[in-house]
Amino acid sequence: MTTLVTPETPDWPWKNFQRHELECHCGCGQMKMDPWVMYIVQGLRDYLGFPLCLSSAYRCPRHDRAVRSKRGQESIGFHTRGTEVDVHRLTPAQLYRLVDAALDEGVTGVGFGKTFVHLGWGKRPTPRVIWTY
Repeated sequence: MTTLVTPETPDWPWKNFQRHELECHCGCGQMKMDPWVMYIVQGLRDYLGFPLCLSSAYRCPRHDRAVRSKRGQESIGFHTRGTEVDVHRLTPAQLYRLVDAALDEGVTGVGFGKTFVHLGWGKRPTPRVIWTY
């Protein structure tokens, strides 16, 4: 897994996303998003023409275990691989357009929460998985 370039460098390629959106929210400051996934997410943002507000991107293993245990999940999730993002603040029409476009871009996991949609491009046992929280 590759660590992204920092936003302080002129090479920061994701014009609509800032470091604080992509790093772990536990305070550890780790940010290990897969660059390939971020190119897809930035491409979706450019194509759709509306903001993609990320509520979660990379999670360190410790933080991921804490988040998942609240949901009764035991294993470590794909957020720790930097291949997943959670997007919130979407209208129903935006949600539909985002999921439709993400499916075209090979998304392998789509999870629908009450206030967000989870999109992931991690390798899963089956080609595509869709679930609700």
